[in-house]
Amino acid sequence: MKNYLIYSTLFGVFSESLYINIGFDFKLVYIIILCNYFVIKQIRGDLTIPKYWLYSLIYIFTVGIGTIFLYNNQFSKIIFQVFGISFMSIYFYNFFLCFEFDVKDIFLKYCNICFILSLIGIPLFFILVSFDSSYRLHSLLQEPAHFTGTVLPAYYYYMTNFSKYKKKFVVILIAFLLSMSSIGYIGMLIGLVMIKKKVNIFATLSLTFVAVLIGVLAYTYIDNVKFRANDTLGVFNEFDVSNVNSSTLALATNSFVTLQVLKSNAFIGHGIGSHPLSSKQFIYDITGIEGYGDNEELMFINSTDADSLTLRILSELGIVGLIGVCYFIIKNYCGYEDNYKISRGIILYFLYKLFREGHYFPAEMYFFVFTYYFLKLKSNAERLALAS
Repeated sequence: MKNYLIYSTLFGVFSESLYINIGFDFKLVYIIILCNYFVIKQIRGDLTIPKYWLYSLIYIFTVGIGTIFLYNNQFSKIIFQVFGISFMSIYFYNFFLCFEFDVKDIFLKYCNICFILSLIGIPLFFILVSFDSSYRLHSLLQEPAHFTGTVLPAYYYYMTNFSKYKKKFVVILIAFLLSMSSIGYIGMLIGLVMIKKKVNIFATLSLTFVAVLIGVLAYTYIDNVKFRANDTLGVFNEFDVSNVNSSTLALATNSFVTLQVLKSNAFIGHGIGSHPLSSKQFIYDITGIEGYGDNEELMFINSTDADSLTLRILSELGIVGLIGVCYFIIKNYCGYEDNYKISRGIILYFLYKLFREGHYFPAEMYFFVFTYYFLKLKSNAERLALAS
């Protein structure tokens, strides 16, 4: 039963592309998790949630209710987001409790699936690129950025254990390069700088130089990277969204909306679930937006999730929300022994998530959040046992 629970959950983590739209994206992973709640109940006998997590949900809900009266937020949007966050977080918290904090074994299983997906993705890339020259590797996942973001922790772990996982690291590295994902390349570069356990100024500077050099080469020789970089730098220079690519348009419009929300209330934002409403309020003030005419799908591109978790948190939960996220990451970082390799790998995912995707309840996010959390708990328990 426990093996089923592990592998069905990991399948769910990588199944974001399996969904149907019924007004919102109803994903296969939701059905998997709902069924697995009953499995966890049989294994553990009950379900639980840590107090600090419960207090956070109560705070988010209470502030959300207040923003209905302050900023015309909608009760249905608050309930939907709070329910989704609760549904996913309670599941993954109890999932790890089922295995008595055996986090590393589960993480290694996740890494092996990343290797298999990369192994599938490489020949698939060469087959599909022969039909479509613009195709970029994303294996069985939704898109190149999502593939690289989800696989980044495994990439970092294999890189820092290169002597043990040479072949697996090389396969994932090739898959990353073929993804031609700007966010994936940035993650790889940050991973290089973070590779040393202890801070060494010479090593850090050397790795930073290598990272910058790789970045310059990517900008020079990879058209997709150069095109997006030029557009992004140009639009933020004048904040004019005329004639920009869709990725830059999404980032620029959602950045502008978030900035207007912060001017209104930087402390708590406009409440959970409110960003699409804020977009409708502020987006028409952006220079050049009139050029998109009646094409609302393009004008409001990624407005449901603000295009990045950082922008969405600032827009909906304000500076308090972002401080809470940063506090969690800092407080639960595990630098003991070799556990830092897992913690830092997951931090790379957190950075990707904070700057790229704004959905509050993808399965892989909660898998990484609670892997990160329980790794620190387990390490603390082991250190206390040794000390006694």
